[in-house]
Parts: sequence; structure tokens; C-alpha cells
Amino acid sequence: MLAALPGLDPVEQETLVQFLLGNYPQQQKMLCDALPPDSPGGQRCARVQARPHLTQGRHRPIDSFTARKASGPSQSVLPPPKTPPPDWLDLTDSLLGDCDPGGECVREKAAEAALSGDVRAAGAICKNGASVQDESYWECLFETAEVLAAAERYPSWGLSARLCSASAAFIHGCLHHSLALALPDIPAADAFDTASISDAQQAAAAFSEAVGGHGMGILYVDRVWALWTWQSYQHASTVTGQLIAVLPQAATPHIRLAAAYRLMVSRTDWSISLDALSTALTTALTERAAPATSGPRHTPVIGKQAGFWPEDLPGEEAIPAVYCAGDSRRATDTDPDTDARLAILEASGRLSPPPPADFFAAVVKDAGEPEVVRWTAARILQALNPEAAAALQVEALTPLIETRLR
Repeated sequence: MLAALPGLDPVEQETLVQFLLGNYPQQQKMLCDALPPDSPGGQRCARVQARPHLTQGRHRPIDSFTARKASGPSQSVLPPPKTPPPDWLDLTDSLLGDCDPGGECVREKAAEAALSGDVRAAGAICKNGASVQDESYWECLFETAEVLAAAERYPSWGLSARLCSASAAFIHGCLHHSLALALPDIPAADAFDTASISDAQQAAAAFSEAVGGHGMGILYVDRVWALWTWQSYQHASTVTGQLIAVLPQAATPHIRLAAAYRLMVSRTDWSISLDALSTALTTALTERAAPATSGPRHTPVIGKQAGFWPEDLPGEEAIPAVYCAGDSRRATDTDPDTDARLAILEASGRLSPPPPADFFAAVVKDAGEPEVVRWTAARILQALNPEAAAALQVEALTPLIETRLR
């Protein structure tokens, strides 16, 4: 097959290469190394290798977002906003100019059109410039939405969302990436000024408005604070609760999570109890003095965090939820101490390396802990160490915890 590829028609070559890359990913290097970089197949290889998240595993759009008894998102992914059907599918002018279908210039032209404010033209360019494989069209929309979001930020994110809405199996990644890139530049949690806080609040309002406000808007605002606070604390030199005093109450659970992670990121001694960690987190967040000086703002980045609760199992729809660290989800609680304990457990599971299994097992065994705290520890333990979770023997477990352990 490798010997026959160079002699194929360009469209046939790219189509076959895309098929092989999708169905035999373990042989990607052998295939791509054998193709000239300037050939259609070689160019397809370059795109795949530059954006591995689009080709690793099978993508599927999640189209069922059931209502929950409790507040918060029912999935880790963002529910797609209701947008009009793509109005570029009926354009007869390809708008490609001297750019051949399937060429690298297709994405450049689509980005130029989007940046000029003509999303309809951008969508038409992606559609008419795609190969016979639909994934090329979806990928073009995805990349164009990213370019637009990174350049124009939150005022134009609604246009990025329109492009994402037609990206089929890539829609959830497209929404997450474009929303992250559309955030305003982010200050450190201990070095901010009123202007940076105002920008963050305006961005949250703009995202909500772009998806129609109400329940959908609340979810998108929650995602904003999950992303913004996580990245803000990554840049902080000290862990304090200064942001709690200046951000809306909806941001507080996200501040606890981000602060907990920063407090534990260098920890190696895990003989410490959850009680002691909770006290340390609460003490740090009690410090509310205004920052002495404002520091630089940082360009938002796309991050991938471990997800320990992608969707609800039976009974879990009654547990209040918030987005977590950006692209995952965690339980939350109105009691500050309980929520701090939940934040510590979720943050510790995302450390590299995470605490040993005994740390989580001790919480599961502690009958004095609230059920939601023990359930969170069981869920993370099972995700990190299924053997340890299955071997854990605890009397009188509730069905909620038992299901997550086994």
C-alpha cells in the first residue's frame, strides 16, 4: 500500500491516508514517514500529528443532557447552545479562489473570513474546501473557531460558538477550546487589579448572553470561573482568599479547588489527615488583604485535567455539582467546611503523582465524614487504583459509595 500511495490521484491519496490514520493509529509513524511532506497524504499526516487530540480515539457528540434534581452540569462537557442551523451550506460560491479543496490554504482563508466578521463565508470555505471525509470539514470549523476566539476574545465568542455548533463529533472540544481561548488575559490570584476583575466579570456575562442566559447561561458562567480561577492560582506565588472578596459567590467553589491544588502541589508527606488539610485551606483563604501591587496578566491556555465524574450514575443526580478545573466536574456543598474537603479530594486526585490509595481509603472508612465526602473519596480511589478500591472492606456503606467502589 505504501508503494501504491504516491501514484494515486491526490484526493484518493488523502482519503486513503485519512482512513488508515483513523483505523490503524498504531502505524501512524510508519505511514507518515513514508510520505513526502508536500504530498496530499504527507500534508494530512502533518495536520494529524499537529493536533493529536482530534484523532486519538473515537469522538462522539453527547446529545443527551438530562435534567438533574440538584444544581449544576449533568456532564463534564458543556451542553451545546441552541444556535441556528448552518446558513452557509446553501452558498453556491465556493469562495476558495485559487485554493484547491483539501489544501492547507483552506483553513487560512476560513480564518481570514471569520476574523473579518463573516462567519457564513468561513463556514462555506470549510465545507467547500473539505475532502470527501466529513472530519476535514469539522476540523476546519474547529480550528477556525479557535483562531477567532483567540484573536477577538469574549466579545466575538458567539461567532465561534456558531462554527462549533456545526462541528459534529468535535463540538464539545470546540466549545471548550474556544471558550478557554476567549477568556480575557488572567492575572495571578495574589496580584490583580480592579480592571482585570472587571474584565473577567464582563466575560462571564458575555458568555451567558451568547448562549441565551437562564439555565444554560449559568452553566457557561460556571465554566468560566472554573477555568479562570484555576489558571489564576497557577500563576500565584502565595495562596490567599483575596479573590473571594472581589468575585461573585458562584466563583467561590472554584477558588477553593484551585487554592487546594496550589497548596498541595509540592506535598510528598501524605500521612496528613483530611482534617489538617481542610484547616490549612480554610486558614489560607481567610487571608483577604488586597494585593500590594498588580502583576502581569497571562494569556489563557487550553488545559486537560483528569475527570473523575463525567456523568451521573443512578442517585448521583441529586448531588449538587460544579465544573472542576475547567473541563471536568466535582460535587459541591453549601457548607464551607464540607466543600473545602471536597475541593481537597478533587485537587489531590489531579496531582502528579497523586496521594497513595491509603489517603483516600481512610476517608472512605471514616463514618464521621459526610456521605458526599466519602463518596468523592471512593470515586477518585476507584479511578486511580481500581484494585485498591475493590479490595477495600468497609461495613455499612451506603449504596452511593458502594457503587463507586466496585
